[in-house]
Amino acid sequence: MKLCDHRLVRNRPSSCYLIHLHNGSRDRYREHRTLFRDDRIRGLDLPIHLHCDEDMSEVCPFRHWAPKLKSEPARTFWIECEGCGRLHREEQAHQTCVSWYNFLALYRSKDTKGWRPEGTTEDYLSIGPESELYGKVRSWLWRRVRRYIKRRDGGRCTECGIEVKGRRVPYEIHHIVPRSRGGTEHPANLRTLCSKCHRKYTRELLEDDLDRRRNGIRRQ
Repeated sequence: MKLCDHRLVRNRPSSCYLIHLHNGSRDRYREHRTLFRDDRIRGLDLPIHLHCDEDMSEVCPFRHWAPKLKSEPARTFWIECEGCGRLHREEQAHQTCVSWYNFLALYRSKDTKGWRPEGTTEDYLSIGPESELYGKVRSWLWRRVRRYIKRRDGGRCTECGIEVKGRRVPYEIHHIVPRSRGGTEHPANLRTLCSKCHRKYTRELLEDDLDRRRNGIRRQ
């Protein structure tokens, strides 16, 4: 039997609670009027009550189903993940999981674990910027990426060497190639900096952007 969220018991024949819709649709779907049964014998104070069975589930124009509970066997809605090997119910969860395992593979590799002075624009996300899920997946993973980069750098500023493990010294995870210039959260493009050193790099970036704008105006 087809599953339906509007049925009181989703996977078995039972009453439908969309009575306000079915009352108005009795005349619209006259060819199925035999499926609209009077349930007064059940003690319900309703003039017309729909009992949804297998026949009704095949023709009902209001049928809706989305898996919500783990006990509900809606395997066709699940997505097999090539990252963790499990099943995900939503595409966002699937892409987040695959992207996270891509990051872990880079983080655990000796060639890509450490940061590079020149940075990189390589991306580890499984989806591109054109996807509507790109921003959501990227922002969700950023919280985890920060912790891993700080742990990789030994909890110290990679510029001045001050310890940033506690709360006394604020720190930032610095993008070597800025995000405004195509930089990503690739491990080779991230390094730990204390707030003082990070402000120095931010100041240099702003000055460089200002010089580029001025040169562009002069060329025009």
